[in-house]
Amino acid sequence: MPSKPGHAPAVFDEEFFSEDLQRTSESGAEVALAARRDFERDGIPTDALRLCDPDGVQGAALPHCLKVYLPLPAGRFGMVFQLEVIDNRSRLRYLAFGARHHPPDSNAETVYQIAHRRLHGEPAMSPPNYFITAATVVSHGVLHLTFADGTSGEVDVLERMHGPVFERARTSDGFAEVSLDSEIGTVVWPGDVDLAPDTLYERVRTGAWPQDT
Repeated sequence: MPSKPGHAPAVFDEEFFSEDLQRTSESGAEVALAARRDFERDGIPTDALRLCDPDGVQGAALPHCLKVYLPLPAGRFGMVFQLEVIDNRSRLRYLAFGARHHPPDSNAETVYQIAHRRLHGEPAMSPPNYFITAATVVSHGVLHLTFADGTSGEVDVLERMHGPVFERARTSDGFAEVSLDSEIGTVVWPGDVDLAPDTLYERVRTGAWPQDT
């Protein structure tokens, strides 16, 4: 497994990597695929590798593991690798890819939590009921959403798209650029603009926005 000087060889677990690609956003998948291509060809730059927390102080115990921030050098995504020694040669085995951090009120797993459960053989977390699993554009401003518990329906979201960050997304062409970020369970637009999935869930489930009930 050749690697460039100053780089550590890496091997990827196909099942884990495919699962992570399905979970992450389109932008996340692009980052993950580009990183894998570079790492398999050249290895991982050793100066980009950082030690993971071995003791689980923040809820993810990752002994003998290293992480790299993506895109290099300090992007919002990360990959975690487990250090292996085979025939007196060390290499890094892929454990997980995902967002390094989520908002405090999010129930989505970070890359470190994903790596922790895989390393320790723990089952995957079930998504909250309000996580969006499918989204299609019905018309300008209207989405058809399906949630993790099977709830589904149409919702006009234009009135929830406030402020300059939604300026393009509110246009007809911009609204059509919506996609689903499975990692955080909601709809997003280019520029990491999104809507709170729990609010959308209550609107579809009850017919009213939460503050109106």
